[in-house]
Amino acid sequence: MPGCRFAIVETTSLMTISAIMVAAGTGARVGNKANKLLLPLGGRPVLAWSLEAICRGASLHEIVLVTRAEMFPDADRILRTTPAIPPKVSVVSGGDERQDSVYQGLQNADQDADIILIHDGARPLVTKSIVTETVAAAERVGAAVAATPLSDTVKSVDSDRLVEHTLDRQKLWTVQTPQVFRREIIVEAHERSRKDGYVATDDAALVERLGFPVQLVNSRDPNLKITVPEDFAVAESILRSRGELSFSPCRVGFGYDVHRFTHERPLVLGGVHIEGSPGLEGHSDADALLHAVCDALLGAAGKRDIGYHFPNTDTELAGISSILLLEKTAEILACAGYQANNVDCTVIAEQPRLAEYVPAMVSNIADAVGIPPHQVSVKATTSEGLGFLGKAEGIACHAVVSLLPKGELRVPNQML
Repeated sequence: MPGCRFAIVETTSLMTISAIMVAAGTGARVGNKANKLLLPLGGRPVLAWSLEAICRGASLHEIVLVTRAEMFPDADRILRTTPAIPPKVSVVSGGDERQDSVYQGLQNADQDADIILIHDGARPLVTKSIVTETVAAAERVGAAVAATPLSDTVKSVDSDRLVEHTLDRQKLWTVQTPQVFRREIIVEAHERSRKDGYVATDDAALVERLGFPVQLVNSRDPNLKITVPEDFAVAESILRSRGELSFSPCRVGFGYDVHRFTHERPLVLGGVHIEGSPGLEGHSDADALLHAVCDALLGAAGKRDIGYHFPNTDTELAGISSILLLEKTAEILACAGYQANNVDCTVIAEQPRLAEYVPAMVSNIADAVGIPPHQVSVKATTSEGLGFLGKAEGIACHAVVSLLPKGELRVPNQML
């Protein structure tokens, strides 16, 4: 290829890959006050889908998330709760333009990385195969981008929209992300463009300008960029057709907890202090009812269990009120794009009698998870003298919950 200054090489499995996730736009065309990357798509933030997709498609050494400063707390929570994220992660501020943001990402990425993968946070539908194929092509050629051949006829027009001529669509492709490069190529391209004051609409154009070859990789599957409100419905439909999203938005979880009695502390159930009864053994306040609810909520959202998030090895959690743990659990759900819809609990205890405390338990649970009290039920029963519960050796609690996507998920549909 004339002007080519980079040799095509064989790929190696030893190349280290740094990913730059560009998430610094305002998302103004979506029309929502919240950043579009934080809006739920099928119950999860758009950004979470995009992050998980590139992580599953490439063995990443690190991720540099470039976003707006006000998004840092949300970005941190999404990174902590998204599967397959590599251990090395950094969140940095972007620039005024996309090109500036990518440059900031390059400045903060590992200088020893072999490959730089650049992806738009607003492209949550990119598939594992497209990421893998684009990385492989970049390792061979030096630069590769996901793209789709045009199927429509394209015409060039003048300022009055009068047709000047028809373009040969056989040579026309629409370019997307990921865009993947050998590090030295993309760094040189950005440095030269900054020096010359050259601005392009994608990173590949900066590389082309220097005469490097760029390989297009056919992204056969839809790789939609979330731009307008209607895109949310389209993206959800595509995810469902792939089997990545349930046709029912409701998710159900079950939780169970049991603690033995101890005379060394007071009894707390549902956040209510109950007088005249021995307490329960445990690392926190041993509120078995709230622990069962936490487990049910986490399970419904696919976020593991209470022991994972609040381990009994954490000294800061010693004696902590389980109301605080339940509130934190609700935050984990919110970050994953879910909210509690219904909570149904059963307490199994031979003693003490709990009927008079149930309304306060219901109120505490409702307040902690952010739903009305009529969507919470607490029931108390005994085991009719059977087993260790019947011998009044402890208390067991069961909880069943249902979750729905957060209210914002409906925003795009309401705006249609």
